[in-house]
Amino acid sequence: MVVSLDRSNRSLSESLELVRLSYFRTDSSGTVILVTPYRFAVLRAALNYPSSRTAGSRAVVLGGVSYLLLSLALLIGSYASSIQEIDTSTAVSELGSSGQLGVLVVLVLGQLLVYLLTRGYFVAVLGRLLAGESTPPAFSPAMFLDGAKVTLITLAYLLPGTVAIVVAVTLRSEQPASSVGAFTNAVGSMLVLCGLFWTLIAIYLLPAALALFAHTDSMNRAFAWRVLVKCVTTEDYAVGRIGGAFVRLCLFPVALVLQLLFVGFFLRFHVHVSGYYLYGRAIAVTLE
Repeated sequence: MVVSLDRSNRSLSESLELVRLSYFRTDSSGTVILVTPYRFAVLRAALNYPSSRTAGSRAVVLGGVSYLLLSLALLIGSYASSIQEIDTSTAVSELGSSGQLGVLVVLVLGQLLVYLLTRGYFVAVLGRLLAGESTPPAFSPAMFLDGAKVTLITLAYLLPGTVAIVVAVTLRSEQPASSVGAFTNAVGSMLVLCGLFWTLIAIYLLPAALALFAHTDSMNRAFAWRVLVKCVTTEDYAVGRIGGAFVRLCLFPVALVLQLLFVGFFLRFHVHVSGYYLYGRAIAVTLE
């Protein structure tokens, strides 16, 4: 009997899960072979990963509560900003305006903290997977700083495409019939295409860049192009990148609908972590 457990970097529980999901077939010589649908098992492991162990379950609860608070802050902020004072000349109305401004500032800061915390957690997931840890991390205050670093890395990757598109918009001529106007519009169109093309490339590269940062805790490592190219040009990374995006694309709309029942906030966080699990597993294989 030949057992096709073709990956060496997996835990015992994952190996047993692969055997359970396998099926038997017979080749031309009559040998019975255990065929393992590896990618299906990894997808199943990704969906089970966020809530595995006590730390994972607590993280899902805290992540769901964070998303709930973020949504409430957005609603309150939208409502507060839509209120218009009828008479701004009285002391009462001035006090009301300053009070609304204070509320908006607090809400914006709260949204920023939730964003940084969740981004820090996602990059911690990548770091643990690259370190060979099979359990999800627990929330910690250090994730606020990691989330800020991740945001800066993300902005750095998206900046060239954004600048190209902004320059293209400024070059747009309102007199396309003239030779100068036609030239500037043509240049602007090329810049838009280049900007969109680079944005797509950046989106594809970002999980690998963030994983390199998480693995070494160095922002410079996220721009190590030689290692980055070696990582993203492999089949494992392409499958993991597409698989993670597919999971988030399919389940995220369901989570948004279920937010009406409050369950969706926790499912939303769960889906994001599952996607990062697929990214991390794929990158861990490419960096071996």
